[in-house]
Amino acid sequence: MPSSDWFLTDTLLVGAQPVTGHVGITGKLCDWEMARDLVNQSHIPVIPAGGLSPENVAEGLRFTQPDGADTCTATNLLDESGKPIGFRKDLEKVRRFV
Repeated sequence: MPSSDWFLTDTLLVGAQPVTGHVGITGKLCDWEMARDLVNQSHIPVIPAGGLSPENVAEGLRFTQPDGADTCTATNLLDESGKPIGFRKDLEKVRRFV
């Protein structure tokens, strides 16, 4: 019996996570080769996450051939210093991502 409905890949940073209480959400690109291997071997959907942005999502989708794509950090609004504001979306970036 399956224990999950889908896989979500991401990038783990060893040590403190950038967002307290969450694993991932690093803004760092996930390993596309690993994601592609998972897509090819899995019987459940695979959704790459980890560093996908409006600038690289098309390439990532072509390379991995997944069932979807996830974005967080790269489509967030930025504060005055250019740092992403957690969980506040920049709708223009989201539009370009889609």
